[in-house]
Amino acid sequence: MDLNSLHFFIDIVEAGSLSAAARKRNMSRANLSYRLKAFEDALGAQLLRRTTKSMQLTDIGAAVYAHGRNMLQELAAVTDIVSSAAGSISGHVRLSVSAGLGHLVLSDTLVQFRRDHPGVTFDVVFSNQISNLVEEGIDIALRVLSRPPANSMAIELADVDWVVCSSPEYMRGKPPIHVLEDLQGLDIVCASAVGAALSVTGRYAGGSRSVELDPVLRSDNFVFLKQAVMEGGGVGFLPRYMVRAELQSGCLVRHLEYYRISVFGAKLFLLTPPTRYQTAAAQALIQSLKARLCNASLYD
Repeated sequence: MDLNSLHFFIDIVEAGSLSAAARKRNMSRANLSYRLKAFEDALGAQLLRRTTKSMQLTDIGAAVYAHGRNMLQELAAVTDIVSSAAGSISGHVRLSVSAGLGHLVLSDTLVQFRRDHPGVTFDVVFSNQISNLVEEGIDIALRVLSRPPANSMAIELADVDWVVCSSPEYMRGKPPIHVLEDLQGLDIVCASAVGAALSVTGRYAGGSRSVELDPVLRSDNFVFLKQAVMEGGGVGFLPRYMVRAELQSGCLVRHLEYYRISVFGAKLFLLTPPTRYQTAAAQALIQSLKARLCNASLYD
């Protein structure tokens, strides 16, 4: 049996479609379809029933997938054992992380990890989207969420506080912001969210308040949002770890300090696919990320 073809087949099943698996493999859909057909011909059995809109495992396909996946996991485990016996870790890890977190706290972690484990290579994807990790070929994802998705294994790393802030220049000549409702009519800068309006809740000692806001600038790139706020583009909703230094220096001014803002999720989670064997490289990186990101001082 051709192990490469088996791997292609398993990728197709786990991605849910030929197109998704082809994107993960960085190859054309036609090429992957040809490889699948050649694999079926070599086995003398149809593994997938395919139509223009759906794909379904045959009984034989389900058995090949189950046993083949276990086989590949065992082969990966053998590779890890050999690497460990040689005193080294090797392999490739595909990591997905939000732009702000990646720029601020992960670069040094990954550089140090590479010094400790030069045999490990990385593919880092900057994204805030909650995607299917298996379909996207992601080994580890870091996301700020209210709750983790049901289709992933999750490790809670830390609480994340959101702050309302602006440049001193933007607020010059404007009334001070005392309550959430004072944000209405101001230029709101924030992450992308579902729907036209941004729903914000602020909790304080006496209770809570909620308000609907109409952002003028949205993006999934928090580095871009932070720069826009610093240049006077409006009032921003940003994670505190991104603007801690700017608040201390006075480059940014914090508003509504006595509110605990609930807007885009309050916890940092480490996510992994629920059905994928974790290689020694992925396991080692998870431990490094936990040691780095569970440090509460990053978020104060």
